[in-house]
Amino acid sequence: MISEFSAELVVDAGNILGECVLWDSKLKCLNWVDIDGSKFLEYHPATEETSVWQLPERAGSFCYCTGRSPRTYLFAFERGLAFYNLETHSFERIQDFEHELPATRLNDGRVDRKGRFVVGGYNEAGNDPISNVYRVNADGTGVCLLIPHVACANSICFSLDG
Repeated sequence: MISEFSAELVVDAGNILGECVLWDSKLKCLNWVDIDGSKFLEYHPATEETSVWQLPERAGSFCYCTGRSPRTYLFAFERGLAFYNLETHSFERIQDFEHELPATRLNDGRVDRKGRFVVGGYNEAGNDPISNVYRVNADGTGVCLLIPHVACANSICFSLDG
């Protein structure tokens, strides 16, 4: 049986490719990226205000950081992983990404139960599995290859019970 529901447009963001929608429990807001627009967006339901930041390059996903200055996030930018602060624009690249494969970019990512960011690539030129899935510690160290040979890493998620 199909359940009926109704939906309403809350934010008319005009995104080209909106992805990685996450709830920030500290700021009580919804964040996401517009990959092809190179933007980071934030919506506050309590005030119905939306903020938009231009990013230095396309980002496929991001995660919240602890132990860093406020408004600093770990981004899976198209050419690598980097800490980026939305207010100061400080940019700290921690790992380049598949520079020998110009058709790939970092795509979807999520934090696992141990606080590590798991992110995978996407082959924008076709379906050949030429990219990979990586894992990085929350402090930006320990980048390692998890799964080789993927065409499009998407919908990465983890079970709460392991």
